[in-house]
Amino acid sequence: MKTNSIRLQCFIRSREVIEMLENYDSDCLYYLNNDDTPLSLKESLKIRNHSPSGFGHGYGGSGPAQLALAICLKLYPIEVAKAVYQQFKWEYIATLPSHQEFNVLLKIPINPIAAWVTPNRGTDYI
Repeated sequence: MKTNSIRLQCFIRSREVIEMLENYDSDCLYYLNNDDTPLSLKESLKIRNHSPSGFGHGYGGSGPAQLALAICLKLYPIEVAKAVYQQFKWEYIATLPSHQEFNVLLKIPINPIAAWVTPNRGTDYI
């Protein structure tokens, strides 16, 4: 399987800073590929509302699902993002260290549909 590398960073900030930026996510701001703008909770909520209270990581719940969707929306066309974000959550987001800042390089599939959406599973997990 061919892969690309992406950088994902989480920085713990004060609640006031996060509320100013409209990312209500347990005191973390998430950045993709050294972008200066944190990932947008609002944009991902327009597609699917898993966690209106914010992003999360380090477990397999609704906050990590919302984060995985936000990341996949940045990386892939919208229909692909909707088809693969739950698998992305389990492969990458749920395994991150919880309650800690991090700066990781992730190797992700170039073709996520071929890698993650199989004939047996289809897209019924969306």
